[in-house]
Amino acid sequence: MKEKFTQSVQAAITRLALPASYRQAVEGVVCALAAEISNCHQAMGRPIVVGLNGSQGSGKSTVSEFLKLCLELLHGLPAALVSLDDIYLSKSDREKLALEVHPLLKTRGVPGTHQLSLGLETIDSLINASDASRTLLPGFDKSIDDVLPLSNWRPFQGRAEVVILEGWCVAARAQNEEALLEPVNTLELNDDLSGVWRNYVNAQLESHYPVLFNKIDFNVMLKAPDFDCVFGWRLLQEQKLMAQVKNLGRRQEAKQGLLGEAELKYFLMHYERLTRFMLTDLPDRMDAVIPVSRDHRLLNLELKR
Repeated sequence: MKEKFTQSVQAAITRLALPASYRQAVEGVVCALAAEISNCHQAMGRPIVVGLNGSQGSGKSTVSEFLKLCLELLHGLPAALVSLDDIYLSKSDREKLALEVHPLLKTRGVPGTHQLSLGLETIDSLINASDASRTLLPGFDKSIDDVLPLSNWRPFQGRAEVVILEGWCVAARAQNEEALLEPVNTLELNDDLSGVWRNYVNAQLESHYPVLFNKIDFNVMLKAPDFDCVFGWRLLQEQKLMAQVKNLGRRQEAKQGLLGEAELKYFLMHYERLTRFMLTDLPDRMDAVIPVSRDHRLLNLELKR
């Protein structure tokens, strides 16, 4: 099994175009995290949900994929990946929300723009499944900014012993009302001066998201050095997505959902407030924290509990 794990890690590194040095991060930091999660699973004696938080571009999807390999091949624990990015509301639903509540809610990502019931149903299906069960994992196509057709959702066979729920605001808490008074950037100043949007987002986080986040048994954070490095990380992510779209020979209109530098800076302002808050609020509440360097290296595993 160890040999198969080594081969699988190398194949994934090649497929994801990662530097060869990433193997050290997997064999060190990610494998250590998998061992802690395995211990948690054993102690609880049931399928568990692992929450993986990290700012945009921090490498959540990549870490999740290698964590899945570690859990399955080294610990014998079938693992399923569920991303907040895959349970966004459809474009039409967000357009409706923008008309009824605030125009900024047309943009995906902030609390209030997810199908929480779909996330809950998917997790419950995965952890309560029989060997013969088949669970469809939701999908969202960022290049067209809309939900994927059901026929394109990925199937997961059997019961997941570990469900990895990853997303930029996983485990986030609402801010107090005073913190919402002053705009944190030009988007809030120019487009949400009265605070309707940020108060709505905060209220959603306080009232509705705990139902999903309380499913989590083990919380992990990929911790960025600060918010300033997020733009560079997310720009690299967008460039990789554009390359994938080109390689797939997608139609020109499918590229409209991808962002240039100026658009990306504006886009990230939607997440700046909560990202900055999480960088200070979350670390002490996590079970484990993985600091990420500015050049995207996973530095070590810090156990908090």
